[in-house]
Amino acid sequence: MKHHWHETAVGYGVVAAALVLAAGACAASASTLRVPTEFATVQSAVDAAVAGDTVLIAPGIYNEAVRIEGKSIVLAGDIGPGESPGAVVLDGFGLNASVLTIADASGAGVEVRGLEIRNGLGTRVDSACWEFGEPRFGGGVRVVSSVAGLRNVRLTQNNAMLGGGLFYESGSVVTIDDSEFSGNTAGEVGAAIAGCWEGAPGSLVMRGSTVRFNSLFDGAGRYGIVALGAGPAVISGTTFEQNSQTLMVLASPPRGRWPITVSGSIFRNNERLFGSVYFTLQDAAAQCAVTASVFENEGLLVDGRGGVFIAGRNGAAVTVAGSTFRAVSTYAVEGVLLTGSSMSVENITTDQMPDGSVFGFADEGSSVTVRDVRASGGQTGVGLIGSNGSRLRADRITLSNMVWSGLTVTLSGSATARLSNVLISAVERVALDVIAPNQPEEGVATVEAEIVNATLAGNGIGLRMLLANEGRFRVANTIIAENRDADYLPPLEPATAELRYNIINGGIYPGVAVRDVPPGFVASLGGDYRLGPDSPAIDAGDSGALQATELLDAAGLLRRVDASAADTGVGPGAVVDIGALEFIEGGSGGGGGTACNAADIANTDGQTLLEGGGPDGALDNGDFNAFFLGFFASPFEPLRVFADIANTDGLTIDEGGGPDGVLDNGDFQAFFTLFFTGCQTP
Repeated sequence: MKHHWHETAVGYGVVAAALVLAAGACAASASTLRVPTEFATVQSAVDAAVAGDTVLIAPGIYNEAVRIEGKSIVLAGDIGPGESPGAVVLDGFGLNASVLTIADASGAGVEVRGLEIRNGLGTRVDSACWEFGEPRFGGGVRVVSSVAGLRNVRLTQNNAMLGGGLFYESGSVVTIDDSEFSGNTAGEVGAAIAGCWEGAPGSLVMRGSTVRFNSLFDGAGRYGIVALGAGPAVISGTTFEQNSQTLMVLASPPRGRWPITVSGSIFRNNERLFGSVYFTLQDAAAQCAVTASVFENEGLLVDGRGGVFIAGRNGAAVTVAGSTFRAVSTYAVEGVLLTGSSMSVENITTDQMPDGSVFGFADEGSSVTVRDVRASGGQTGVGLIGSNGSRLRADRITLSNMVWSGLTVTLSGSATARLSNVLISAVERVALDVIAPNQPEEGVATVEAEIVNATLAGNGIGLRMLLANEGRFRVANTIIAENRDADYLPPLEPATAELRYNIINGGIYPGVAVRDVPPGFVASLGGDYRLGPDSPAIDAGDSGALQATELLDAAGLLRRVDASAADTGVGPGAVVDIGALEFIEGGSGGGGGTACNAADIANTDGQTLLEGGGPDGALDNGDFNAFFLGFFASPFEPLRVFADIANTDGLTIDEGGGPDGVLDNGDFQAFFTLFFTGCQTP
């Protein structure tokens, strides 16, 4: 087999390449060769250039196919700072070739800037990168065994079988900054960009760029708009929009073995997808991440998938964190994990999802972690399936307004699941399904599932346990109440579930401190499932059921805040409340006194709730310091909760708003307004 497109990656060598590029640009002997005043054609100037020289091209259209081989030079359009590259055009119309080829340019490499490159058809090559004949590679730019940097370059209306806009191979190190790929097409792989590992891995860094209006021929192409097939890749601050006729927008190779990172990017209005970001990974070195990105209206124009799709095995790991998904087809994040691989989904928000938010299947010792997820709308919320020793984990999950189910967990073959700080409401059918359909095989450990500090209210059915497996099932510190059809459907014998310190309406169930009483929500008819000041759930749980890492409730506020109510639960330490949301006495911050307003987050010694302090009814340096410590804390640090005092509109709890799980200008402005207004609500 010669088809090695699937052997790709990114990463090492990028920093070194950038340094030598900079060093080369400063070479003392560098000259500027001007086109067309000194050289009639771009190619003649390139041929005359030596290492460190700059070929400077005046505005105009140059119908040339340019080849830079074995030299480190700068190829630049003569435009002003910040000007569009459209004034200087390399046009490959009628030439039946790649518009620009960079080959064997090691060391400082080649820098290309301020150009538009268009109408290329690629170079026909018999390459190990493709097994069928001699396809065309790199319609606009082809990079072979080279270091190349593109800045403020527009590649448009180029076409090839692989890499319509750009193709890189054979250990090439490519950096792309502030550039645009638009209207390019490919027959098989990478309408905008494709890479191939042949002989040695290369790398790709892409920053602050735009990829739009690219497509594959009639959707027949195998892999996407940007196909990362040549080594590690780092994609940041890049917008992918209105690309079409493709299976996926940004794709790893079919047997990916290198790290890929996507951050601060936007995927919007792309159609016919099998995933906006598509990872197929088969190596423990493939540690990949998607962070702080936005996915909107993905895969909806034509039937397909949007969001992030993950297929991992052999220890591969993917993290999706700090991202927002709105109106994305199928699931926001979907993963199939085998042989010790893992998927972690943290701090994401989904809205108007037609199908679901997160789906994870783990087998053969793999794991799926879903933490700090807020989802509303769609058919389902989160679905987790575990088998053969896999581990499922869900913490700080808020789900509402689903049709079929909020959270479904299915276990077999000694799999385990732990669900904590889960709030599910307004689900038409079942809020939480726990399913163990099979009896354990002889000699195989049974499955285990724990539900701790959940609130299941205002749904069709609260908790349904469909258990054929005689495993260990435990429900603790949970409120199941005010559901329409049934609150709790327990397992049928011989399966059982241990119940401890719960409020379960609709019947008397065996267990320890299981009560059928009104939960005392603030306003359940209005969807407010916080605990009111007279709730029997306050300080009534089992603190021993919490794990050491479970510091925060479903809203991101601290657990085990000792209210003035008498303890009816058990320690150790301060007694936790029952339910997904901890009662906060005295407004935002709670804990040791009555809060002045939402900016009152620390006592006179500057101690926050995390340190055993809390509001003290005064606004002082302690609050000021605590806010800044939280605001600039690292992601997922507990201290961040103290700076989250306003929603996206800047409304604080005092004004009917409150925390939204994101630290932004709303929190910053709200804190200063409240702090300098003083102890009266503005």
